[in-house]
Amino acid sequence: MVTIAHYAVKYFLEAEHRHQSTNAVLAFWLAYILTRPLGASIGDFLSQPRTDGGLGLGTTATSAIFLAAILGLVVFLSVTKKDVISLEREPAVPAHDAGKKPLAPKSALEFAETR
Repeated sequence: MVTIAHYAVKYFLEAEHRHQSTNAVLAFWLAYILTRPLGASIGDFLSQPRTDGGLGLGTTATSAIFLAAILGLVVFLSVTKKDVISLEREPAVPAHDAGKKPLAPKSALEFAETR
């Protein structure tokens, strides 16, 4: 039974890999399925009474902590733009070497321009 499940998942992942547009959907659901139990465990640890092994903060305080963490992360990423992927090319010559000729061209187009 385990072997059948293994090959079924392997076939499914190979089929999904062929379709680039569905990889994003697959990645989302895999991340959701894998991280949801972690969040639930942390939430249970924070909200359960001390007699049951938790911190005893209660559900309201635990929800407020999660809300503050999510809002803090959203504000941080919105302000710093650390999650933005830049599509701009790096300059061929560093700013401090602007007056010097580059040692090696970075692309065929730059090579053609130097000739």
